[in-house]
Amino acid sequence: MNRPRWYASPITLPDGRTYIQGGIGGEDHPELRDSDGTFDLLTGIDTSWLLELYPRNWVAPNGLVFGYADRTMYYVDPNANGGNGSITSAGTMPSDGPNGWNSTDVMYEPGKILRCGGGSTTLPEKQGPQAQGKNAAAVIDINGATPSYKKRPSMPKFLIWANATVLADGDVVVTGGSTVDNELTGVNTSALLWKADTGSWTQGAESTAGIARLYHSVALLLPDGSVMSGGGGAPGPQTNLDVEIYYPPYLFTNSGAFAPRPTITSSPGGITYGQRFAVGVNSAAGIQRVTFVKTASVTHSFNFEQRFMELTFTPNTGGLMVQAPSSAALAPPGNYLLFVIDGQGVPSVAKIVPIGGS
Repeated sequence: MNRPRWYASPITLPDGRTYIQGGIGGEDHPELRDSDGTFDLLTGIDTSWLLELYPRNWVAPNGLVFGYADRTMYYVDPNANGGNGSITSAGTMPSDGPNGWNSTDVMYEPGKILRCGGGSTTLPEKQGPQAQGKNAAAVIDINGATPSYKKRPSMPKFLIWANATVLADGDVVVTGGSTVDNELTGVNTSALLWKADTGSWTQGAESTAGIARLYHSVALLLPDGSVMSGGGGAPGPQTNLDVEIYYPPYLFTNSGAFAPRPTITSSPGGITYGQRFAVGVNSAAGIQRVTFVKTASVTHSFNFEQRFMELTFTPNTGGLMVQAPSSAALAPPGNYLLFVIDGQGVPSVAKIVPIGGS
């Protein structure tokens, strides 16, 4: 790269290039990595006024990059000014909402981002008194001409360094974190479930291991619909070189047994934008939903480009005919988890389906 960029954020653009912003030593300009491995510094984009630590960036439905660093929102056009790029301020989030570089954030449906917790803008190893976590939550909607910000019901706990993971059904689970930045104070060992349709929270299963998942922890959705939560430490009050598996409620019957699951019997090796493609299932009549979730790339409370979308479908002989996302702005090129969900809300084991080329 043109800059060293310690703690930078990379995302895949609609054209397949990698947009890289921020990081210590890379505060001045972002850069692009092309498919041939070359890097171009975007001198038309001045990011020196933004917090450099893991800015939260997504490809927006309009094809631009939307992001925020601490509370400052912006849009980036990497192709403007003859390929040197441009950046436009998009306002500032309220001070009483989620903030810092250790909030946790997920695009739970196209153009809608859940942000929660956080509270610190400095590295844990460089702090004096440790920052207090937040229980605030908000939704940022970037489907319109300008971003809208709406406070949502607060999390059940004040948290910093938690991990938000979008589930197979589009709801979100928040795991890990603690009340005080990277300390064993108010450690969260519960699964905090957020309902996307109502914005409400419930406190779910408690970890039987009781392990703190703080700085350098991760959480990600697995193809079987469970969530892997692991790591934490280095530095930290614990150095946890292990993982746990969280099983969401949708995997169980009301009696607590594992629910019978629909099965994907066949899926394509790759799809293109706007394509209708066949998915084989064991019982097409019972399928109520088809969902598409980007595979994980997660660190420091942020899963880069994590996004979820519903796909429309019709029953077909032996399965379903499914409509692929219409554009790379909705589903940037890469690998996605394809789930089918039955009438009881139980997801299949996913198939990993790439979209948008190699």
